[in-house]
Amino acid sequence: MAHRRAFGSRALPALLTLVAAPSALAQEPAPGLSLDWTAPPGCPIAAEVRAQVESLLGAPAPGRARRPLAVRGRVETRGEVSVLHLGTSETNGEGERTLEGATCSEVASAAALIVALAIDPDAVAASRSPPPVATFDPPASSSPPPAPPPTSPEPPPRAPPPVRPVPARPESGGAPGGGLELGVLLDTATLPGVSAGPSIALTLAPARGMGLALEGAYVLPRFADAGSGDGDKGADVALGLGALSGCARLALGEAEIGPCGGLEAGALLAEGRGFRTSSSDTVTWLGLRLGAEARVPLAGSFGLRAGAGAVVALLRPGVQFRSSASSFEEIHAPAEVSARFSLALSWLFW
Repeated sequence: MAHRRAFGSRALPALLTLVAAPSALAQEPAPGLSLDWTAPPGCPIAAEVRAQVESLLGAPAPGRARRPLAVRGRVETRGEVSVLHLGTSETNGEGERTLEGATCSEVASAAALIVALAIDPDAVAASRSPPPVATFDPPASSSPPPAPPPTSPEPPPRAPPPVRPVPARPESGGAPGGGLELGVLLDTATLPGVSAGPSIALTLAPARGMGLALEGAYVLPRFADAGSGDGDKGADVALGLGALSGCARLALGEAEIGPCGGLEAGALLAEGRGFRTSSSDTVTWLGLRLGAEARVPLAGSFGLRAGAGAVVALLRPGVQFRSSASSFEEIHAPAEVSARFSLALSWLFW
């Protein structure tokens, strides 16, 4: 019996939270109330439910129930939910309802509230009304309150410093894009000897993974001896060319590598010395480019390009000078295949 009283002390706060009706427990049961209550162990017992009904009705008074009321309550546990089957029987009819709650105490408090409302709803409403709160007006003051001291206006917030946009480095293999390249072209066998010269190119990336270049270059002249061995007779031969080439650009980290191919056309420019009847000659040049290149990004929009490959002569007439009134002397003919190397600084402006 001591165990059941302890549980009742725990169930009462749950009832107060549910119905918000602080009231003293009554000492007598409500007249005309018959309660048949069944619940699992650990749940409020019938006496505790009856006490909650009396608390909701207020102080006990004879004849509180207007008519006899029989209540049947059965609580069962389904997993983590408590289910209440509640039946009421009065002279004017019977009622059945089923309620669910998180705990057994919740459904027991709900049953007490339903029973109290069935007995006397006015008494339940009166017991739930909060007591009036007394209000007091402050005493009138003959003098107005002192004015607050003047406050200095707050300084306007300082504007944040301007943020300089940082130019984004073009994405590797990105498209579209365009740039300018300044570099050096080295040729091994098109002229009489190994030579190099300046180059300039406009580049375009029309699609991701592909690049085009329109290039112009001038390879500095090398001397072709006409056979005297003393350098008195021969020609200085240079190469001027324009080329259109395309490369596949495969991303390798931040760098790009890929095979290249293209076509170049130009002229061998010869200035002779030691010949009687002619001093210059211009020979058409046409070649097929094959090779590979690598591109590495530097700071900002700048990058470095390196290329290696070969050029195959498609049209290679020799450089000739008239040695007499009736004969010509060939002093140089380009090699069928010449190795090529290039190095350039690139600037991507679009």
